[in-house]
Amino acid sequence: MFRRILNLLAGNFVNKIVLFLFLPIFTKFLVTSEYAIYANLNIFYSVVGMIYFLGLQQSLYSYYYKNNDPNYRFTLVSSSYITLLTSGLLFSSVIILFRTQLSQFITLSKYNSELLILMAVILLFNMLFAFTISLMNVMEKSSKAVFLSALHNFTFIILLAFYAVTRKFNVYNIFLSQLISTTIFAMVSIFIIRKEIYKSKITQKKYYDIKLIKPILRFGIIMLPATLAMLLMRSADRYMITYLDSGSLNSAGVYAVSYKLGMIVQMIVSVVSIIFFPYALKQSDSVKQIKAIKDIFRYYVLIGGIVSAL
Repeated sequence: MFRRILNLLAGNFVNKIVLFLFLPIFTKFLVTSEYAIYANLNIFYSVVGMIYFLGLQQSLYSYYYKNNDPNYRFTLVSSSYITLLTSGLLFSSVIILFRTQLSQFITLSKYNSELLILMAVILLFNMLFAFTISLMNVMEKSSKAVFLSALHNFTFIILLAFYAVTRKFNVYNIFLSQLISTTIFAMVSIFIIRKEIYKSKITQKKYYDIKLIKPILRFGIIMLPATLAMLLMRSADRYMITYLDSGSLNSAGVYAVSYKLGMIVQMIVSVVSIIFFPYALKQSDSVKQIKAIKDIFRYYVLIGGIVSAL
């Protein structure tokens, strides 16, 4: 378990540092208006991206260990993918259909509608990739999850570096880089998780069960309003700083650097939700579950206190 924690911490820490280090590159190559477009589209990506998951990403942790039967888990995973893919295609189609109106609302210009097309496809494949990574963590395959996430980020960084070197670093190519890396690793991760699932002794392949997916959706969708409210609370200030600072992004840039530094602390929350929580749920005995939860709280307070002090 501690090896998985270190892997996850390393992966999250590297991600935060990379985002921090790339901020000067973004501000160097992007003029004020372009950076504002990039920032506003990222807020849209964060908020709408949560809707794509329909709360299934959170529900997965609770329902996967509800039954140890390989047939149940196969149907659960297959039904989740089919539901997410169907709804994801619908959501992306709506974004593409209303791309001009969304472009006007998000970027204050209808001429950036092509960015919304990229965003619609990115959201779809990111949903598949992120859900697969969550599934790997639930299945306690966190090493593979970290490795794939690292490769995904590395590919994205290489593409950004290429555009920076060739002096083609702009908002369109940033999102194009994200689209390429996300699409590739969404496919790779699904291929890997498929092999992991088929290692189990599955005797009855039922690809979709509406009776199984209904309670899972009800469980997950209830969490969406709180999650969206949290994201909006974290993101609304970016809109305020961008549009109320007399058209300048100086304050927004300083704020973004400080915000990214502060987000490093949130890697502890990721450890609890991705590593410890599935471990506690896996304990069949209630006494062991209570002990596991106590251990989670103890480590959370200890590590959180040390990181916060630093």
